[in-house]
Amino acid sequence: GLTSITIPNSVTSIGASAFYGCTGLTSLTIGSGVTTIYSSAFLGCSGLTSITIPNSATSIGSSAFKGCSGLTEMTLPFVGGSASATTASASTLFGYIFGTLSYNGGTSTTQYYTSGSSAIYYIPSSLKSVTITGGDLLYGAFYDCSGLISLTIGSCVTSIGDSAFYNCSGLTSITIGSGVTSIGSSAFYNCSGLTSITVVDGNTKYHSTGDCLIDTSSKTLMQGCSNSVIPDDGSMMSIGSEAFRGFSGLTSITIPNSVTIIGASAFYGCIGLTSITIGSGVTSIGSSSFSGCSGLTSITIPNGVTSIGSSSFSGCIGLTSVTIGSSVTSIEDSAFRDCSGLTSITIPNSVISIGSNAFFDCIGLTSITIGSGVTSIESCAFYNCSGLTSITVDAGNTKYHSAGDCLIEISSKTLIQGCNNSVIPNDGSVTNIGSAAFRGCSGLTFITIPNSVINIRDFAFYNCNGLISLTIGSGVTNIGGSAFYNCSGLTSITIGSGVTSIGSSAFYNCSGLTSITVAAGNTKYHSAGDCLIEISSKTLIQGCNNSVIPNNGSVTSIGYSAFRGCSGLASITIPNSVTFIGDSAFYGCIGLTSLTISSGVTTIRSSAFYNCSGLTSVTIPNSVTAIGSKVFMGCSGLTAITFMDTTTWYRTGLSQYWVNKIYGTQTDVTSPSSNATYFKSTHVLDYWYKL
Repeated sequence: GLTSITIPNSVTSIGASAFYGCTGLTSLTIGSGVTTIYSSAFLGCSGLTSITIPNSATSIGSSAFKGCSGLTEMTLPFVGGSASATTASASTLFGYIFGTLSYNGGTSTTQYYTSGSSAIYYIPSSLKSVTITGGDLLYGAFYDCSGLISLTIGSCVTSIGDSAFYNCSGLTSITIGSGVTSIGSSAFYNCSGLTSITVVDGNTKYHSTGDCLIDTSSKTLMQGCSNSVIPDDGSMMSIGSEAFRGFSGLTSITIPNSVTIIGASAFYGCIGLTSITIGSGVTSIGSSSFSGCSGLTSITIPNGVTSIGSSSFSGCIGLTSVTIGSSVTSIEDSAFRDCSGLTSITIPNSVISIGSNAFFDCIGLTSITIGSGVTSIESCAFYNCSGLTSITVDAGNTKYHSAGDCLIEISSKTLIQGCNNSVIPNDGSVTNIGSAAFRGCSGLTFITIPNSVINIRDFAFYNCNGLISLTIGSGVTNIGGSAFYNCSGLTSITIGSGVTSIGSSAFYNCSGLTSITVAAGNTKYHSAGDCLIEISSKTLIQGCNNSVIPNNGSVTSIGYSAFRGCSGLASITIPNSVTFIGDSAFYGCIGLTSLTISSGVTTIRSSAFYNCSGLTSVTIPNSVTAIGSKVFMGCSGLTAITFMDTTTWYRTGLSQYWVNKIYGTQTDVTSPSSNATYFKSTHVLDYWYKL
């Protein structure tokens, strides 16, 4: 068979399928007269290892080199199907000449030619080296060509478009020709294997030094790599956005004094980076600049820096030491979020503002010292700093102060951040406990809220699962929604006489609760049988593991999630006075084995006994006329549901039909075992009503 071919200079075109299936062809020379190579011209030429297309070519058809599975290197006069293309399309992508159909040795590659449009091509897995001698590289030209190792861009190429080499993660070296004058955004995004960057001498727009690609006029380092050494000769003043993003092989970097700006996401995700020195000239650290640099253990922010950008060090889980320079005035939102290894932080006097979530989820943080200049601390700045034991504010601060390891806003008398060792001062300096003030303080075991406190705001003690005892002073009038949500260790609650408002889910999933007491004299709420009851509406709004619902008529309804998560509740009798059982009322009471529903109940709302897996049998009294969806879902032990009145029961999948009692399907409920199946599985999502 054919093993070698030379196409002479006199030939101007190579026809469709001209060398189709020439699997033995190992040597190919194409003459300088060829202008057009038609579709499938070299389809299946699997023996070819190297192809050079002359600069005379202006058009290459789709799939021209499909199945050339032995290719290791190519030289092309342009990328895609046409040398004159100026608008990105599926035909301006590198994969176009290899086609959209699979073949042995082809790697499926999704290439984008706009941010939302793509084509799937099969590029030879063996192809490692490509040289482009001319034409412009449009958007996504080599998008996701992760198998390429080496790329050379010739001197006739003037423009490299946005995302041109996006996600070419296998690329180790790139040479940029002297003619390139424009490089688009994210051109080398996630080229995480890059170790060598060279710009050919003579390029007036860009140059390379220390394996860094630098815009000469703006002195901006546009692209770095794993081997980069940032020049300290004054040739650069800023590190551009995403310049080193994703370079996991970068272990150490020194930012020289000549640099003033570190751009957004400049070192984002450099997980191998363990050492960084930031020069004294830096004044701005951009958003997400070091986000996800999980190998960093310490950072010193020099005195010249005035702002630490949003999320700039977020996710630096190995960071144990941070020194903030004396010129920093602003710590932006989420700046140190999820820095779980950080144990202490000192915020200097120069800092004026601390952004929202600035130290969110810094679970290893044990001490905070806040300087005298801070006048603004945004919401959740220290959210879920579950290890915090010490909070100190400089005595010269006129906006905030600390007492009893509590951070307090002076003018509003609001405790905005507590910790595991906090003792709320009882000198009148605190009247409000702020939203999420103690959220996630899992080491907090006891708390007394003094009489001076009026408001406990939403989520104040959310997820304080180590809290076992709580006393709420007589001055408190409001307990916010989810204030003690998931305080699973809480065994007793004492609510003062002044409380007039308790928000939704205030004690949600307090699964260890065994005692509820309301102080005498409260006109809004009272307690009986370890139940918290709203007096006027006669609604039981919170129960516990020891609750006995009073049968004296003081309770007519059981509220939303009233017993939710009370896993220690073993037995409950719902008395005749109760007419209504609210949504999720006994949700997750997995220890409940005995349930008596008395004859006053008319409505059982959705999910009321969801996941009460210990129940084996339930009797529905004659009085019940409406049962919501998923009432007994997850009750895995339930084998019998007995209806005292088995006539005219209907079910429907739509809640509006249930409310109006129309369009239901009449269902036989005479069999207790069948009923259990209905309510646990076959009709678990349906709503039931009786006419």
